[in-house]
Amino acid sequence: MWITIVGVATAFAAIILLIRISKNFGIAILCGAIIAALFSLETLSPDKIGLAILNAIISWKTIGLAIIVTLVSIIAYSMKETGLTDKLVNNIRGAFPNGGVLAILPAIFGLMPIPGGARISAPMIEEEGKKLGVSNDKMNYLNLWFRHPWPLVFPLTPSIVLAATLSNIELNSLLLIQVPIFIVFILIGYLMLRIFVKKKTHKRGYFNLKETLLALSPILLSLVIFFTFNSGLKVETYLSMCIALLFATLLIFFISRDYKNIPGMLRKGLSLNLALSIFGIMIFRNIIVVSKSLESFSPLLQNSSFHPFLILTIVPLVLGAIIGNNLLAIGLNFILVSSILASNLYVPVVSVLYVSSFIGYLISPLHLCTIVSSEYFKTGLIELYKYLIPSALFVVFINTLIMYVILL
Repeated sequence: MWITIVGVATAFAAIILLIRISKNFGIAILCGAIIAALFSLETLSPDKIGLAILNAIISWKTIGLAIIVTLVSIIAYSMKETGLTDKLVNNIRGAFPNGGVLAILPAIFGLMPIPGGARISAPMIEEEGKKLGVSNDKMNYLNLWFRHPWPLVFPLTPSIVLAATLSNIELNSLLLIQVPIFIVFILIGYLMLRIFVKKKTHKRGYFNLKETLLALSPILLSLVIFFTFNSGLKVETYLSMCIALLFATLLIFFISRDYKNIPGMLRKGLSLNLALSIFGIMIFRNIIVVSKSLESFSPLLQNSSFHPFLILTIVPLVLGAIIGNNLLAIGLNFILVSSILASNLYVPVVSVLYVSSFIGYLISPLHLCTIVSSEYFKTGLIELYKYLIPSALFVVFINTLIMYVILL
């Protein structure tokens, strides 16, 4: 058991180090997956490891995710090349001066149910950030932070729906009790924004609603098509996303009418490194699941002398970081801590588990938004983490404190 856990820790350390050295997320995560596989030889035979790797590679979830992040990358590049990004940034800047663009745009795109969607807002953040003298590592932080407050209170977030379902509590009760931590999350981002932005821009200026909607139309169309196919026609989620993003890409080309440059935009927008990252992530995750290393923690938790609230905070945080998938982390966390929860599934208790798991996912080196955003801004994880981890841990601490006081 312990050698597998050491393997996971070693793999994470290798990923962070390789990203710092090479800035190549795809290679780094694949190397991490190989390290995790080698350490799993104690509990898994080579053929089982090979099968786990093969299943990860040929899985539709892996292939679908790779297609999605590729299309997202093409959309982001094409919007920038066709001038849609400039139109959107200029209008948002007119409505929200003094760095407001750096918060509003990631928040808008954060409502999009697209893996790696932080890649779309990254070029927009970069354009405004450079004008305001904000460094790449700080832009990366703002892009990630302001994209991710919604899972705390947005009712269409799959992970929060799953948490309410597994705990048999009312979804509205969980959403309501997390409004304070949602506000804290926003305030932390606002404080960091004010620290980062030294230059002052003009007062409110030009804003054209029609132009703004035109610039947002590819994204709005993708949302309409996604929900039509996924919710209305019951088409599989990743396939619905691929169809929606494909139509969004076609709309960008139609709006620009610059058909002769389409092959160039497709070629330059294509990022094989991101697709490679997806395969590395899924291989890594499959090896962890097949080796069942995480399940070994359950009896340790049952016999632990630590305060239940401490376990409810730390275990989901660590697992969220290891897994790098919010939905999967929530499911596994409920399995692992069910022994200490027993029948005490009060709303504050569930909130502690959920927020800790979500924050672990947010800071995970396997988090797709972290990968695509850091890859765009060419910043290593250490540069990002010096801002992200203190902010994230403060959110966990405040939420745990609030929920503990509520239960007193």
